[in-house]
Amino acid sequence: MKQSVFTCSVALTILLMPTLELSAQVVVAAPEIRQLRSSKSSMRIESEYPVEQRSSRQDVDDGEEGYSLELLEAEALKRSPALHQSHSKLRAEKWRLLQVGLPNNPEAGIDFAQLGSDGLAEQYGISVSQELIAPEKKRLSQSISHSEIQRLESDLNQIKQRVLTDIRVLHLRGMRAEKEVAITDHLVASAQKGLQLSTELLQAREVSRADVLQVEVEVESTQILNHQARESLEAAWREIIALTGIHRHPAKNLLGQLDSLPPTLVYQDCLSQLLSQSPEVSSALAAIETAKRKLERQSVESRPNVTVGGLINWRDNGIGGGPNGGLTVSIPIPVWNKNQGGIGVAKSALAAARKDLERTELRISTQLADTFKRYSIAADQVDRYQSKILPKTEEMLDLTRQSFELGEVGYTHLLAVQRAYANHQLAYLDALEILKITHIEIDGMLLSGSLSQP
Repeated sequence: MKQSVFTCSVALTILLMPTLELSAQVVVAAPEIRQLRSSKSSMRIESEYPVEQRSSRQDVDDGEEGYSLELLEAEALKRSPALHQSHSKLRAEKWRLLQVGLPNNPEAGIDFAQLGSDGLAEQYGISVSQELIAPEKKRLSQSISHSEIQRLESDLNQIKQRVLTDIRVLHLRGMRAEKEVAITDHLVASAQKGLQLSTELLQAREVSRADVLQVEVEVESTQILNHQARESLEAAWREIIALTGIHRHPAKNLLGQLDSLPPTLVYQDCLSQLLSQSPEVSSALAAIETAKRKLERQSVESRPNVTVGGLINWRDNGIGGGPNGGLTVSIPIPVWNKNQGGIGVAKSALAAARKDLERTELRISTQLADTFKRYSIAADQVDRYQSKILPKTEEMLDLTRQSFELGEVGYTHLLAVQRAYANHQLAYLDALEILKITHIEIDGMLLSGSLSQP
């Protein structure tokens, strides 16, 4: 009898070992959990919010000079809901990694047997059982979470780049609109001055009514251009405010060098860099790795888990009312269900992930082809405007002014030359904007649209 009780005690100790192991794991994990709960920085990706990018609202509102690109980037990164959403998904997967490493809880119950034996063989006891998961299954489940964390980190970097590209493009468009407003303001002032002069000349009978009408039409045309420029500036600022949340000060402009040209790009170098460094490619590669590990996990699913059970009867009437116990070990026999369906699903998912990588690379290649075409055309236009067209139209304007002062040409002719010069300046701004935006897009791995639904 003593041997039976000792055997049952040993069995109960064996059954409770996973529980003790679980308690130990929880104790070890407790500081990590407290750290996660007390500070978001424990889960923060280094590239999410660089220290130097943090700025107070007072810095945003009270800058003396204006709004720099660095300031707008920092505010956009802090405000982006997509970036916070991606960060939350990454943190959730890290919690999932912790969860899959925990053992199953034991089961306990009260066991009453032989109750109809009229007190001759009743048994009263406590039963405990524990399912022991195969170590290989747990290791593969953890490896799936590790791979998924890598994919989510790539997604987070991808969203960060989209935010930066969006705000850089808006900053550029805002600077271009400010420049266009200045050009059209000057154009309107010249046209209005010309209208005043033409009216005086009409009263002196030195010009015809047709000349005055031509100048009036020119005034209206320049005011249309000026209104368009101001609306473009307002639209750019509305989008900047939406992305950054800053308060715009009317007396402050966007800081930056609009006329500075970016480095020259080479198509093949850009393509190689995109295919090797794009966060989209990294995410697709991580998805393939996750699919591989899921296939490995499904392949071992049919390996049985061992369930160990123990029973301690504190009273067994069949042996005179003394205690006894029992020990059971059971495993499922994979005769019919060998997880064929799960393995097939995992294989199909792996094939789909590989095709998604191929699709991503092809999409990047075609997108770069179109973007680089626009970049190349704009680069040629900017070069021609800077080296030939603008210097020649400026010289032509100077000569026309001299001729006007000598009385060789009328004011309407001078006004037309001024308008032509302004039109070339605006066309130059169009080409410069396309050149710099396409450069920003290529440099930003062709990632934009941070507010689009992923």
